[in-house]
Amino acid sequence: MIINDCFKIRNLILAATLGIGLTLVNHATAQRRVLPDLVVTDLTGPTTIIHTRGVEIRIPIEFVVKNRSTTPAPSFETGIQYNYNSETPSVAPFNAFPEFGPRKLGPRILGAPEPPLMFKGTVRVPSRLNEVIFLRVIADYCPIPVRPKGCRVAESNETNNKSEPISTYICKPGPLPPSNLVQGISDLGPLPEGMPIAWPTPPSIPSRRDVIIDSGNFQDSYAGSDKSGTRFLFQDNIDEPVSVDASDVEIVIMPGFKLRNIELVGPVHRVKITGGGEVGRIRATMANTPETAIATNEDSGYITDVLIDGITLNNSQEDPLCETDGNDCDGVTFRGVRRGAVINSTISSLVYPMAAWNPLSTPPIAAQNKDIIIANNRLHSKGYTRDDSTPVSEATVRMHDSVNTVTVHNRLQNGSSDSAGGKHNYRIHGHPSKGGASYAYAACNLFVNTGAMIGEGGYDPAPPHEDVRHYWFNSNLFYQRADSLYQMGLTPDVAVHDAETRGNRAYSNLHTRFYSPDNRPADWIIRDNVVKRYGDDVRPPD
Repeated sequence: MIINDCFKIRNLILAATLGIGLTLVNHATAQRRVLPDLVVTDLTGPTTIIHTRGVEIRIPIEFVVKNRSTTPAPSFETGIQYNYNSETPSVAPFNAFPEFGPRKLGPRILGAPEPPLMFKGTVRVPSRLNEVIFLRVIADYCPIPVRPKGCRVAESNETNNKSEPISTYICKPGPLPPSNLVQGISDLGPLPEGMPIAWPTPPSIPSRRDVIIDSGNFQDSYAGSDKSGTRFLFQDNIDEPVSVDASDVEIVIMPGFKLRNIELVGPVHRVKITGGGEVGRIRATMANTPETAIATNEDSGYITDVLIDGITLNNSQEDPLCETDGNDCDGVTFRGVRRGAVINSTISSLVYPMAAWNPLSTPPIAAQNKDIIIANNRLHSKGYTRDDSTPVSEATVRMHDSVNTVTVHNRLQNGSSDSAGGKHNYRIHGHPSKGGASYAYAACNLFVNTGAMIGEGGYDPAPPHEDVRHYWFNSNLFYQRADSLYQMGLTPDVAVHDAETRGNRAYSNLHTRFYSPDNRPADWIIRDNVVKRYGDDVRPPD
């Protein structure tokens, strides 16, 4: 030790005399500088994925393993882990895509500065329907808890081997099981990054403010009453319009009874419609407020915070509502609604089971429906026949000039079970002069007979006549009989921006490709969509 210290001192004196710098390092520092450093980057996978049966599912992923050191990494293995919720992670097998080559996870040697290793393939994991699974890649992985010799390599940084986890929602398209009712945003499944949505604020009902309504006391106890802060329990059939013209109101339709027509007249706020009974139609229409008032105050004149939960809506051509025109037999209609949700319901109407329209003919940008949620419903557009025997059909879900819309876990049917349907099951439109449509997300829905249309044919032909921005259409399942499976605006006078169409599956005998335009815009993502044969053995679930 004394000799070594003297050697160091003598070299320092020599360096100072010669005017040069000398760096002294110990053996551990020198070793750290020559060790490899393995990391994982660019781990990607689907946000949602379809799975209908079986105990396992294969999830496609991509990732890169890099050596950030200047020293080659000796033989090592890479591992993939998965877990649901807060469970202990487990190892997932990986299979490379055949077109990418027979690349396995290891063992291998990664030199420096060799190009990074790119992996594309699937991980095989146990499936749990309608749950989120988390995946993580470990660059230098040892499958045995006690490290045998050579199982892992020594690295300059042992804390950066693991990637950040990614999550995938394994969805069975269509309504959720009865035990999984939607009651909040967390029940909608993972939303795309940057997708804004707001849940309706419930009505404020003081205790013991319940009023029972029948046909005998309807006029005095409901129509002519101060409704604010009251829960009305309807225990009789009511043919007259049930008008909601006050805020903080709850309408409960008791089992075995039917309300012919419910109308919300704006501006009203915090209204809930629920119960085990039946209704023929629900319309929420903003008041004829001057456009200047709408433009200066976001909620001025609007109907806000509408929750329609667990209702049965049904109308038919024999219904008194439809005697003049079948178009009067729509289902739920929003015109100027902020924060509206239709959930856990069954809606069967002649036209438009669910529609959101721009409330004014030439409104400012502020006059749009906003934060509209359609989740866990059975929606059926039946169509009707005019007096001249002309059949009429309209879309199942149609939304115009609406911002922040989430449509998930619904069964959408257009036409009868043995028909090809008429109009699309899902349509999104937006006119530039009316604010357009933006932030629309549709996932895990079951389509029966007809498909989807985005930004085509919704307005007059004066260009530009469509503007749809920030749109996701992922993991939907089609049982397709109609000619038009999936359309997106792709003409000079139609603009659909920042659109993702991913992981959808269709059964069809009329199509071999889901959607693959030759001149797609650069900000469109279209991938992992599959079309299969619609044979006699294929039937849409009820």
